[in-house]
Amino acid sequence: MEVISIAQPRIYPNITYLDKINLCDTFVLSNDLEVNKSAFEIRNKYYNYQATAPKYLNMPIQGVKAFKELKISDMNFAKKHRDVLSVNYKHSPFFDQCILEHLV
Repeated sequence: MEVISIAQPRIYPNITYLDKINLCDTFVLSNDLEVNKSAFEIRNKYYNYQATAPKYLNMPIQGVKAFKELKISDMNFAKKHRDVLSVNYKHSPFFDQCILEHLV
């Protein structure tokens, strides 16, 4: 029996997404589906050290279209995301600044 998994692309894949890829025999990346602006395909949750509730890093996109047609509205988003992650996770036990430097 072959295990097939189909998913949409994600800007920041979490460990369960990567595990899904690892556990299947065939992985299909579907980039022709419509994007939902509030879905985790184009955003991810992070924990702000000053806030009581989690916040989100959103990829700045223009309009709601299929993934293969998306246009990024702010090309500096990677630097902004790196700065947010650095400020909020720099005191975490396994934080590594070198990894974030490769985002830009």
